[in-house]
Order: sequence, then C-alpha cells, then structure tokens
Amino acid sequence: DATYNNMAITPVTVTNIQTDVAGISVTPTSIQTSMSGASAAFNVVLTSEPLAPVTINLNGNSSEGTLSYSTLTFDPSAWNVAQIVTVTGQNDPTAGANVTYQITGVASSTGDSTYNGMAMTPVTVVNVDTNSSTSIASSGNPSVYGQAVTFTATVSAVVPALGTPTGTV
Repeated sequence: DATYNNMAITPVTVTNIQTDVAGISVTPTSIQTSMSGASAAFNVVLTSEPLAPVTINLNGNSSEGTLSYSTLTFDPSAWNVAQIVTVTGQNDPTAGANVTYQITGVASSTGDSTYNGMAMTPVTVVNVDTNSSTSIASSGNPSVYGQAVTFTATVSAVVPALGTPTGTV
C-alpha cells in the first residue's frame, strides 16, 4: 500500500528484566528426626541455569544424623530438577536431650563463577531424644471433686540408651 510506504513509526522502548537470578533454593529449612532412626527430607534446586556443572558439598553432624547424599551435582540440563536429601536420626548416649544442629552446603564450579563458593540456606535439624520414656499414673479419681489424688511420674531409660534420665516433673 503506497500510503504506508516509507512512513516513519514512533520508536518503542523495550526493557529486558532478568528474572533468573543465580541461587540455591532449599525447602524446607527446618526438619525433625529422632534418635530411634526416624528420617526427614529436604529438597535442593538451583534457581537459574548454570554455565557448567555445580556441585554442592553438604556438611552436618554425623553423630546425630546421616545424610543420604554428601554431594549434589546440578548440570545445565537438569539444574531445575530438585534433588532430595534424606536425613536419618542417630542414637546418642545422652538420655533426656534433643539435639539441634544444622546442615550446610557450599557450591563449587570450575566453569561458573556465579555459583562457585555460594552457600545454601542451612537446614536446621532437631534430633528428638527417644532414649527415655515418661509415664504418669494416678491413684484416686481425678474427676471426683474433693477427692485426694496422687500422681506418680516415672522417667526411665529405653534400651539401648545409656546414662541416667534427667528432667523436671
């Protein structure tokens, strides 16, 4: 159409906003295991495509919990696929105490300086003590008004626990 031929148009300004910021996503960041061997898991995934493989080295407290993996590797083809780490609680000889510790991770990559040295958000783990049990018994009926009632609390070690149970009743 000759009417539109050689017609000037108004310039258009375009802004390209970067939405894929490099990072390490960890969910959840708080889990609970038990000294009787109960497990819990967390997921780790990169937030952007790396230029080269990225390895995350994980560290925890092996006397309180074992990790299913001590290293996780992400490459440019599977950077957005979450990897699952299972933590299994370990028994310790101290009766009567839950133990809280953290699992940390630092990335290394020889081909991607953005990820190299990046730390992940730590995962806080509570390893719940199962080395002791507590029972409460009563003599008399606590639902009868005016009747004397005696409560007895017993804390005892559960095999193979070591040590003496302690606490407040």
